[in-house]
Amino acid sequence: MHRWLLLLGWLATPALATVEHVKVSQQEGRYEIVVEALLQAPLPAVHALLADPAGYPALNDRIREARLLGEPAGGVQRVRIVSRPCVLLVCTTLTQVQDFTYTDDRVHAVIVAQGSDFREGVSEWRLRAEGDATRLSFQARLTPAFRVPPLLGHWAARRALRNETLRTLERLELLARQAQP
Repeated sequence: MHRWLLLLGWLATPALATVEHVKVSQQEGRYEIVVEALLQAPLPAVHALLADPAGYPALNDRIREARLLGEPAGGVQRVRIVSRPCVLLVCTTLTQVQDFTYTDDRVHAVIVAQGSDFREGVSEWRLRAEGDATRLSFQARLTPAFRVPPLLGHWAARRALRNETLRTLERLELLARQAQP
């Protein structure tokens, strides 16, 4: 009987994020991530989570810290993000300092090289309501300031970036669904 209740509960739960496109590429030391997805969560809740960098550790357990650096100035919020990604069983601590800007349908971040483990980078989350769901387009370009070993290292880094991006989308959708009344 208990198994039937679990099955009925699973069947009654709306489908999670539909990832329509995900591509991670690498060329000349720069990584690019492109994602198109439909999250089964309302846009205001999704945007609220993305616009709160202090809450980023809840979106991905690899993020150890996300701390505001000073007061926002000129519509720009500077944030220090420390993560501990693992690639092929090798874990390392990475720091990114990013300048965030927000609009109602977009979260844009530019990496500040000073204080970061990346020479440059930019990411953008574009959001659009589709009924009770949120259409999400994500693009990021990252150039690490550290050496990634050729061949296997690049393959493993692309795979890790893809997996962490998808994991973040799943958590984003789950937390946004829980936040709605």
